[in-house]
Amino acid sequence: MVYRFLLFCFFLLMSGCSTTLRPDLSLPAAEAGYPTAEFYAGGNLFHGLGSVVAARGSPLSDVNLEVQGYFSGVIRVDSAACGVSESVVYSNSSRVKITLPGVAVASCLLDILVSPSYPEKNNKTNERTYQFKGQLAVKVLGKQDPWIGYSTKLRADGDEPVIIDVGAPGQYHLVFRGCSSKYDEMLRTPSSTIKAQFKAVVPAKNKDPHCLLEGFIERVDKWSPPVRLSWQVWRYSSDFLPLPIPSVTAGSWGRVSVEGDPSVSVISLDDEYKVNYKAEFYFDDKAPHTLRVFTVKGRSAVCEYYFDSNEGWGWECLN
Repeated sequence: MVYRFLLFCFFLLMSGCSTTLRPDLSLPAAEAGYPTAEFYAGGNLFHGLGSVVAARGSPLSDVNLEVQGYFSGVIRVDSAACGVSESVVYSNSSRVKITLPGVAVASCLLDILVSPSYPEKNNKTNERTYQFKGQLAVKVLGKQDPWIGYSTKLRADGDEPVIIDVGAPGQYHLVFRGCSSKYDEMLRTPSSTIKAQFKAVVPAKNKDPHCLLEGFIERVDKWSPPVRLSWQVWRYSSDFLPLPIPSVTAGSWGRVSVEGDPSVSVISLDDEYKVNYKAEFYFDDKAPHTLRVFTVKGRSAVCEYYFDSNEGWGWECLN
């Protein structure tokens, strides 16, 4: 009888059935300035930060903004410039469509806040839970204006580059403005990319936690149209550690095993959510999937299983 009970408990653990939320000793992601909200815009998945272009005069609803909720709770999206201030109550871990009003006139930033409520049965130790923050930059341009958007989560004491695909070797003129920057350089590259470090673009005196740089790049040794650039940067606490990417192992009988960091409270595959730091799921290895892991402090990772014509099926993760 004891053996059967222990065996039953083992299968409950391995299947990821309901357990209790687990403590996370990290700083809360939102308080550390690290954005982790999961949202979709322009047909792309974004984790915390993202940017899209909107043709001037087109309906802003064409941005097709959808925000992922976890369990039940409230999603809030605000932007004075885009004329939106909306709160939506959701349930069943829904992905909520946010319809932006009016037409695209001027570029704007949309602040996103996801405030989940976890089932009481899974919070037996009364863990305090936190929100997920994010921001979407909407760049308004003419229909024919080429544009590239970049987003970077930058450790407060660190440095990261923006790597611009210019397509061919040559000499280029790169300009950035915003965040106290007056960056204006002629750069020659022997490859198809140009790299500019954040600390080279933004002066050290600028300590803004959120930076939005606007600029352009153009080739000067051979004519080509200039490409507009947007570089969105959030600087986060140097004491904060992003959540590690989960490990995924193919199992037998069409199953997959997922194990996250011990601080993870929830793992989900597509629409199936399990309160645990490790779980097993039925898995079709010839179909797209979305895998999520997150903690009570709002740290998270989102992975997409997709098909690439060159590499076949594989995972791409954002954290």
